[in-house]
Amino acid sequence: MSSEATLHDALGPILGAYYENGINGGKLPLTKAFLSAMNATASTGTAKNYYSYPRPYIDRPNYLGESLNMGELKSTLNIQQVQAYVDQGQYVGLAASGSFPSGHTTFAFTQGAGLATILPEFGTQIMTRVSEAGNNRIVLGVHYPLDIMGGHIAGQYGVATALSDPTVASQAAARTELVNYLTDECAANNYGSTLSACIGKTGATSTNEYSNSFTDDVVSAPVNSPSSAVAAYTARMSYGFQSDASQKASVQVPSAAINLLRNVPAYKGLNDTQLKQILAMTENTRVYPLESSAQGWGQINLAAAYSAKVTLSADGTVQSVAAGQSAASVVRQQTNDSDGNQGGSGTNDGSGTSNAKGGTSNSTSGTSSKTASNAKKSATTAKKPQPIASVSGQGVVDASGKNASLAKTGSNVGLVVSIAAMLAVAGSAVSLTVMRMKRGH
Repeated sequence: MSSEATLHDALGPILGAYYENGINGGKLPLTKAFLSAMNATASTGTAKNYYSYPRPYIDRPNYLGESLNMGELKSTLNIQQVQAYVDQGQYVGLAASGSFPSGHTTFAFTQGAGLATILPEFGTQIMTRVSEAGNNRIVLGVHYPLDIMGGHIAGQYGVATALSDPTVASQAAARTELVNYLTDECAANNYGSTLSACIGKTGATSTNEYSNSFTDDVVSAPVNSPSSAVAAYTARMSYGFQSDASQKASVQVPSAAINLLRNVPAYKGLNDTQLKQILAMTENTRVYPLESSAQGWGQINLAAAYSAKVTLSADGTVQSVAAGQSAASVVRQQTNDSDGNQGGSGTNDGSGTSNAKGGTSNSTSGTSSKTASNAKKSATTAKKPQPIASVSGQGVVDASGKNASLAKTGSNVGLVVSIAAMLAVAGSAVSLTVMRMKRGH
């Protein structure tokens, strides 16, 4: 995925056009350089060579000169190849390349997670758009869902860990350049003098945001709102695989993951513990393939975390989160009266203003909300919050962890490698080559 070619539409038609013109017109050199650096943070070559698993359209009886024992599974899947891809020679070119994990998906997630860190105002839309790029590889018949899940983990892991490097100073400069450029374009077209005002006037995260009418067995409703975007993203985190009921998923938030939230305007006043609590309370807590040894990277739900209304208790503990908002915000509950009602709250949406409100309302209509009875558990004692998969009930696995008929895209075959691909090649996670920028890669 290329941000200048496709990812810009996550910003909506107006700001997306500004971004596209800026990248293609050479007006955003720092932004482009930063995204290029993020693209280099993960590679799937080692894993592909190690597993050397055939792609869905390959006949197993003769894979690279060997006959594979598929047991009770079909030796050949009925994959209908896309003619345009045939004409480009893509199927032939990919035939000898391992299927797990998906390199294209890894690249999409490094690019998307990178852009979301410098433009978190559109984090939910960007990450959902990125998940569609991975899903397209299944539609083309060149990858299984498990391959996409592996690429998802690899991409966001690469970006988050690279940003832990103290020598990476380009992120701040890239964000400043991008925000200033978009703000200038907005002002020139009478959409306001700040990025926040422009987003509001153009409806870029509400009435005129990125949308996609595509649906399938996994995502059963179109993306046309922040909550539906979160639902689609969440569904693609597990792709209809059944969760392992014998394992209880603990809340795992990798320390580096908070790097992905540091630029969210509303979260600027929060500390690392609070950021970790937000990730813990928005993550997927069921155990699906790859997650048991992914050290928490398969559970992080960035689409939800970027769009959360976060309620803090009086002592600053994250009390509840409600994902699927048009913008992230933080509400601090001040006092409780004798009847248990909230005596007041302060709201920060990152726009530079703080609104003090009295009363008890914490309405999150149309969104998914999580409340911690003892919120300190979420980031310190690895207890289990309710799964974010309840978002709107759209395109998400049911309570048993099942989804309709994903076998059409090869999920049954994918299950064969779910154990072998537990991110544990030679004792390292996912056999992914993470190229830390401090090493000069």
